Amino acid sequence: MSLASSVLAWIAVIVSIEAVAEIVAHGKVFDPLRERLEKLPGYVGWWSSGLVSCAYCMSVWLSAIGALVVPGPILPDFGSSPDIHALANYAATLFVLHRASNVWHKVVWRWTEMVPFVLFLTPRDDSVPDEKVNHDKEQAL
Repeated sequence: MSLASSVLAWIAVIVSIEAVAEIVAHGKVFDPLRERLEKLPGYVGWWSSGLVSCAYCMSVWLSAIGALVVPGPILPDFGSSPDIHALANYAATLFVLHRASNVWHKVVWRWTEMVPFVLFLTPRDDSVPDEKVNHDKEQAL
């Protein structure tokens, strides 16, 4: 795989992680899923509803999947056993994807704040009071 293809694959996975996490955590189409998971009993309900309601949390798990598909390795061979090297590469890839998807989220968030017409392209959830939206945006910036 060429360098350009590898870079494009990484960018596609990073953007996909951020997009899927945001859509599942905040999209109206996933409201029934989030509500159903909240009703599950005990720790399972608490954990699973928290996972699909928190885009940051979900991006960790999506990065674990993404680390299996991006071209690698990202770490040089450091002379240990191949199994340790493969595990270290997987962990490093997971963390790089997770962090890069969060950085991409911040870029998109700031861009949508600065470019007014984007707000017309993105459906707004009127069930959230403006004060909470503004507070959350201030916290994120």
